[in-house]
Amino acid sequence: DLVIGETVTYQLTAQMGRGTTNGVVIEDLLALTNGLLDIRDVRIEIGSALTVTLPIPTLTDSNLDSFIDQVLLNFGTVVNDPASSTGPADEQIRVFIDAVVVNVLENQDGDIINNAASLTLLEDTDNDGSADDTVLRT
Repeated sequence: DLVIGETVTYQLTAQMGRGTTNGVVIEDLLALTNGLLDIRDVRIEIGSALTVTLPIPTLTDSNLDSFIDQVLLNFGTVVNDPASSTGPADEQIRVFIDAVVVNVLENQDGDIINNAASLTLLEDTDNDGSADDTVLRT
């Protein structure tokens, strides 16, 4: 249970496939139905087996209420070298999102505020030999 002014931290974890994965995007959208949170910080941890360029988070106020409720992270190409891995954490991207409970009428006692995240990447789903098919995982 949180009160006005407290911070909640959401953790998103993407277990990356071995080899090269193209078009990697992680997106997080805080629900707006039962209350409001304002995203204040985004931290990214990259497993030691992964080679990737850290993106600059794109923060958005999706409904123009002056509170940041959406994060987009475009990682592009991620290379997972299994020879550098000693366990699952070495092959993960972990995103930590800190959001504060804002002082508005929508935030009432007992509200549950959901968080929906998605991972989008390119795979060869049609077996044409090219990883050019967009796959969305939630």
